[in-house]
Amino acid sequence: MKKRCRRFSCVENASDRQDTSPPASRAAWTGCIRVGSIIAPVRGYASVMDDSEPQLHQLHRKCGERIQCPRVCPKHGTLASEDIVKGLDVGSGEHIVLAEESLKRRRPPKDEELVLERFVADSDIDPVLFSGRHLYLTPTSSASAVPFNLIVTVLGKLRKSGVGQLTINGRTSVVAVTARGPRLAMHFLHYSTLIRSVPEFEPAESKSSFGSALVETFVDKHNSRIDWSSFHDPAPEIMEELIAEARTRKNGGRKRQRRNTAPHKRDRCNPAKTTTGSRATASRRAAAGAK
Repeated sequence: MKKRCRRFSCVENASDRQDTSPPASRAAWTGCIRVGSIIAPVRGYASVMDDSEPQLHQLHRKCGERIQCPRVCPKHGTLASEDIVKGLDVGSGEHIVLAEESLKRRRPPKDEELVLERFVADSDIDPVLFSGRHLYLTPTSSASAVPFNLIVTVLGKLRKSGVGQLTINGRTSVVAVTARGPRLAMHFLHYSTLIRSVPEFEPAESKSSFGSALVETFVDKHNSRIDWSSFHDPAPEIMEELIAEARTRKNGGRKRQRRNTAPHKRDRCNPAKTTTGSRATASRRAAAGAK
């Protein structure tokens, strides 16, 4: 059975996407969007499912138990949780201890309103700025649907994105709000200081018109609307195959057998010993033969 891909939930146009997964049941953010004097109360729902890879644990080769990593101080040995604090490395091996109360005071409060003050063409946002987190925005009620639809209509008609800053989960991010069909999509962006520069290279000039025509012909031939559901992530299937192979090796090349769940029975020959299933039957037969 093929797994559906979870990585293409946000596409160029929401109307071109086939919804194959259920929407998020819980809003990740609730607040208002302000465009000038227009205010629209909205809820933001995650647009992409979590596709994190299965976590592999370290095990003891002989017994299969998980390896524990105790918190150890090189001077005083194993420590309890209450003896551990958070600190920042300021260089040269020096650490500054930060109190938990100070960290909480520095945590910015969640924004209840997103003010869109700057607008830019959708095509002018460099794709490298997208951080990979997106929220679908919907109106909170039928009354809020009126200003919400007004913002959607204007942004969609002008093909513009509204840009602002929003604080969620203690972190302030740059976001871009765009129209996607009948709804709004809020994209979290990287700060420009995090973008790496392109390595220097010497661009080559194309001297062959035949080569350019060949590439253009190939692109035009395969230019069509894309069914994003045709792309599948092979990682889950590969992991299932690895698990099946590991279980087969563990069972000595045999298929996984169902565990015997018969109740424990007392062995008549040895009252101190309990057996289950066929072992109990063999013990009864041995006892009958001895009589």
